[in-house]
Amino acid sequence: MLASLVVLLGSCGELYEADEEGGETIKATVTLSQTTLSLMVGDEYKIGVTLSPDTLKNKALFWESADTKVVSMQGDTLRAVAPGETTVTVSWPSQDVSGQATVTVLPVWQMATVTYPYDMLVFASVTVNGHAADDDCVVAVFDEDGNLRGVAQPRTDDGISYMLLRVYSPDGIAETLFLRCYDRTRALVSEAEATLTFSANSLGALSDLYKIEFE
Repeated sequence: MLASLVVLLGSCGELYEADEEGGETIKATVTLSQTTLSLMVGDEYKIGVTLSPDTLKNKALFWESADTKVVSMQGDTLRAVAPGETTVTVSWPSQDVSGQATVTVLPVWQMATVTYPYDMLVFASVTVNGHAADDDCVVAVFDEDGNLRGVAQPRTDDGISYMLLRVYSPDGIAETLFLRCYDRTRALVSEAEATLTFSANSLGALSDLYKIEFE
């Protein structure tokens, strides 16, 4: 089972140098808003950067990907190219400091060709970080080996907005399945605490949606 990926905050580089008045020193730092993130193939993302002190004149930054076949850079924009993991580095050349982030690129979650003979439906109300899931959230279900078993589709019927999740099974027997959400606005994958158990019966209904919550 894949571990949830966590967003970390922190300073990634620092330098001390004499200020213009001489004697005293100033501390130059590069702080990234995220040092661990996940992107899905085809998505683009910008990591927030804070430079200190802001009194320093030259704030030109240089971005670089350790593996451009996984993540390419266009200025300060990351683009997920292919599944894998790499490191992205931002440098502040005039201050000789830099920061790094580890980027995991996921394959697109989609059921291209369904060969499983059994399925179940889940009529769900999905919340992410306390808010109703929107089009920037991809919700999917996986088995314990990490195999994709279904991807939720946003639906609206009778004025009710919900997600319809069709879960597939090779043999129809009861098994524990895991719900994950890729939130592209936060470049984050989270896993619901609650799991699903495959059965021949549907879960939830328009009048009583099955609740799924992600942090």
